[in-house]
Amino acid sequence: MFQPSSTRQVTFRTRWQQETGNTLWMIAFRGANQIPNKPLTTPIASLDMSFIMRNFIASFLILVSGHVLACMPSENFDIYFPPNSASIPAQEILRLANWVVDQKITYASHHTKETTLVSGHAEELERNPQRLAEARLTVGKALLNQLAFLRGTVKTSARVYSRRDVDNGRRVEISFEPECPNKCCTSE
Repeated sequence: MFQPSSTRQVTFRTRWQQETGNTLWMIAFRGANQIPNKPLTTPIASLDMSFIMRNFIASFLILVSGHVLACMPSENFDIYFPPNSASIPAQEILRLANWVVDQKITYASHHTKETTLVSGHAEELERNPQRLAEARLTVGKALLNQLAFLRGTVKTSARVYSRRDVDNGRRVEISFEPECPNKCCTSE
């Protein structure tokens, strides 16, 4: 007679198992070399409780973390600057121009409210960081104006990053926030 290997096992058989004598279902859970002469326990009853708890916790976390995977409707871009400078490098101008073209194509027929957020940033170790953040904001906003991409309500700000706040605080952040329809919703 086969003895259960775990004290947590419960011995019972489904009606189908009793009628057919099918032992194939045990291959997946016990391995072929552990199959007794006749069927014993249902695989669900013989599973280790820690396995069940791990699966329950993982499923629960996936269900409650849906907001983490939620769509962000804003389109974001950063213009990066050299240290202690408010001059936009040529490669950054080209990157911004390409991004602006993409946004103009994507939102060409967009007719609902739009907001453009532009914020200049500097790192605290740069010379006159607050003034530098404001200068970067000014040149970033002027470039967006030249590219005709100051859409909707425009909000501006300037900020100085403390040490180790970010990897590169020498930038202008641009966030274009179109209301629905956007990449997260299609209804008007």
